[in-house]
Amino acid sequence: MNIKSGVKGLDFILQGGIPLHSSVLLEGSPGTGKTTLGIQFLVEGAKNNEPGIYLSFEEFPSQIYQDMKPFGWNLDQYEDNKLIRVIGISPETIVKDMLNPDGLFEKLINELGCKRLVLDSLSVINYLIRDEYELRSSVYTFRNILRKKGITSLIITEENDNNCFEHYIFDGVIKLRKTDILEGVPQRTIEILKMRGADFIQGSHTYRLTNNEGVYLVPMNRNIRNIPLVGTENIPTGVKGIDMILGGGIPKGEIYLIDVDSHSNYKYILIALMVNQLKRGDKVFVLLPDDLTISLLSSFFEQYGLQLYNLIKKQDLLIIDQFNRITDKELHPYILKVDELSNEEFSNFIQKNIRNILLERKNKGENWLIIYDMNAALHLRGEQYIKNILPLVTSITRGLEFTSIRICNTRETSTVTSEQIKRKSTGIIKIWSDSKYQYVKVDKSPNGFTSRPYIMEEIEEQPYFKFV
Repeated sequence: MNIKSGVKGLDFILQGGIPLHSSVLLEGSPGTGKTTLGIQFLVEGAKNNEPGIYLSFEEFPSQIYQDMKPFGWNLDQYEDNKLIRVIGISPETIVKDMLNPDGLFEKLINELGCKRLVLDSLSVINYLIRDEYELRSSVYTFRNILRKKGITSLIITEENDNNCFEHYIFDGVIKLRKTDILEGVPQRTIEILKMRGADFIQGSHTYRLTNNEGVYLVPMNRNIRNIPLVGTENIPTGVKGIDMILGGGIPKGEIYLIDVDSHSNYKYILIALMVNQLKRGDKVFVLLPDDLTISLLSSFFEQYGLQLYNLIKKQDLLIIDQFNRITDKELHPYILKVDELSNEEFSNFIQKNIRNILLERKNKGENWLIIYDMNAALHLRGEQYIKNILPLVTSITRGLEFTSIRICNTRETSTVTSEQIKRKSTGIIKIWSDSKYQYVKVDKSPNGFTSRPYIMEEIEEQPYFKFV
C-alpha cells in the first residue's frame, strides 16, 4: 500500500506514492527544496487526517511557518487542528531520548497520533556523533522505532555518495539535485535511487518550486499531447508492455512507425499486433515484409489458434505481396500481387484499388489495422519513391480513420527522408539490437508519453516475448 506524497509527479514516478510505513532518505544540496518537499508531505497527510511531525534541528518553527506561506500552506491552522507540529529540538535530546519509553520523542508521537514524520536533518546527527559504530547504531535505532510505530517518514540529509551506509539502512533514497543550466537557469531534478518493495520510473525528473503548489514535478518523457484525430478510444495491441506504456494501446486512427535496425527481430511484435486485432473482430491489411512469407505467417497464426487460410478467404485479412513468391493455388486469387507493377502503376493501385477496397469495408462499419512494410518498398522502389508516395498513403489512412503501423529502418535512409517519415507518424516505437540484447522504446506517442528502453526477452508463452 502506498500513501500520497503531496507531489503528483512524484507519486506518478513512484507508481502510486511512498510505500506505507517506509523510512525514506531525502537527500540533496542546499537550495534543492528538501524542507519544502518535507512540509508538502506533511500537508498532504493533514489533508487526509494523518497527523505529522516535523523535527528541525536547525530552524525555528516560526521561520519554517513564514517560509512556507508563499506556497499557500497555513501551518498555524494545521497545528491548531492537531494535524501538524513543527518542533525545534536539539539533536542531542533526540539521540539521548530515543531509547526512553517515557521520553519526549515517544510522548510527541503518542500525543499527536503521528502517522508521518520528517527529520531535518540526519546530517546534524552525523556531525554530532563522531564514532562510526555509535552513529550507525543510533540511526538503526531511530529507523526501527519509526517502523515499530508504523510511521511513514522522510529523513532529510545533505548530499552523500552512493555508497554511504545510510543508503543501505533506509527503505528508499530520493535524491534532489541542481543540474545543467537551461537558458541561464539551473535546473532541479529528482531521481529515485532506491525504493524497497516498490517499482518506480527510473531517471532524473525535472521539478520546480512554485507558488501555491510547492514542489511541482514533471515526469520525464511526458510531453505535450497531440489533439486526437478520432476520439479517444485506445486499441489494445496485445503486447502488454506496449499497452502499459501507451496507456491502454494505440489511439484509434493514429499512424505509428516501428523504427527497426537491420539486426532486430520485430516479427513477434508484428504478429501479436495482427492476432490481437483479428481476435477482437477487427480486420487487418498487411503489406508483407520480405522475411515474412504466407507459409511463415500461417505457422505463426496456428500458434495462436488462428487459421490463416480461413481469415484470407473470409477477407478478414487482406495481403499485398511485393515479391515474386510462389503462393498456394487456392489462395492465389486472394493475394494482391504487385511485384510486376511499376512505381507509377503501384501508386495508382494504392490510390484507386486499395483506397476503394478499404472505403467499401469502412462503409460496412468495419475497423481495420493497416500494416505497411516500408523497408521492402525502399529496397524495391527506391527512397525517392517513398518520399513521393508517403503523403498519399498518409492522406488515405487519415481520411479513412484507420489505425496504421509502418515498419521502416530509418537509419538506411537519408536524414531528410528519415525526418519526413517520423514527422508523418504520430507515434514511434523504436526497436534495435546490440551484441547482447534487443531493446524496445517508445520515442513518440499521441498521448505525450515516451518510455525508457526495455529489454525484449524471449519466453515460452504467448506472445513469446516480454519487456524487462
